[in-house]
Amino acid sequence: MPYTSKGHGTYPRFSRGDFWDIMGTPYICMVLNPSKQDRLVTSEFPCFKIGDSDLKFVDKFKYLGHFITSNLSDDADIQREIQNVFVRTNVLLHRFHKCSFSVKILLFKSFCLCLYDVALWKVYNNGTLLKFQSCYNKFLKLFFGYKRRDSLIQLLLVTGLPSFNTVLHITVSMCLTSLGPLVTMLSLYISRV
Repeated sequence: MPYTSKGHGTYPRFSRGDFWDIMGTPYICMVLNPSKQDRLVTSEFPCFKIGDSDLKFVDKFKYLGHFITSNLSDDADIQREIQNVFVRTNVLLHRFHKCSFSVKILLFKSFCLCLYDVALWKVYNNGTLLKFQSCYNKFLKLFFGYKRRDSLIQLLLVTGLPSFNTVLHITVSMCLTSLGPLVTMLSLYISRV
């Protein structure tokens, strides 16, 4: 997309035939592949248009901060979360490296254990989740000044922080607990209809 620079910022230049949504992104099409390939009707689709503009077919796009892929896998979203946690940890490490141990624990709990979208992950490769676990352990040691060869169990006992598996379990159970009444209401509604 062509950009023009005016004064203090860079603004997109629109032609008459371009259609963009409110957020300034082009309209796109995505074909979601079924899990059973024998139910796949076709893999090629005609070019869709809005006005004079062709809609682009993509394999993944970002919606509300999360990646949605055509195969409905959460691997791209897990990778995004790994990058976000590393960014947050590096910012905390550089800004608060001289703080006391108790302040570091509070900062870590506040900024690095907020993994709300973990409860939504359903389809992913085990290798991707193991990579996330390895990264969690790595930035835990990095943030608290432990060496790579130091024991993770000792670090968790000294800090009182949860392990990666505990964080996953707590997040998923909190999501299911908060959604419990909604699921009950929907099942009652469906049984009456």
